[in-house]
Amino acid sequence: MRKRLFVAILLDDKTKEKLENYKNNLNLNQKNNIQWIPKENLHITIYFLESIEEKLIPEIINKINQVISKTKPFSLKFEKIILAPPKKEPHMIWAQFEKNKNYDQLFFDLNNFLQKFLIKKTQINYKENIPHVTMARFKNKTKINDNDIKQINLPDLNINCINLMESQLNVNGAIYSTINTFF
Repeated sequence: MRKRLFVAILLDDKTKEKLENYKNNLNLNQKNNIQWIPKENLHITIYFLESIEEKLIPEIINKINQVISKTKPFSLKFEKIILAPPKKEPHMIWAQFEKNKNYDQLFFDLNNFLQKFLIKKTQINYKENIPHVTMARFKNKTKINDNDIKQINLPDLNINCINLMESQLNVNGAIYSTINTFF
């Protein structure tokens, strides 16, 4: 049996609530073809592993634990709300955080350990690895532009743990569950 796995930073309740309030106060509606991510699913994906054989999960947990044991707690500073991805045809709304050397190192170390578990090997461009929360996806082309996106303030995210998550897709969207938490 296979599971869709990803490594994530889960958001605290205060940050989720601020993002939910932002969404509710933004003057965009269903006509804009926006599919908002449910508040309980808001997170920062550090690393997406794809579909992994269930029997490999204990080894993956062990490898992630090795990386986390060398990672010191750090903070991510919120930068801005953007139409994303940058430099491409936007099809999402992100809450973007500033580039961070500790986050980059965590991503790099996870990639080195976990690349062998991926179905298809991927070339990683570390410069494009931007810490962000995907808040919404556009179902089709939309007429949203940068002027429609208002800015907010979010507190720094203090990162002292990460999570190995499973994503189960269904007709109503994804359901996420925590497989393991690493401190």
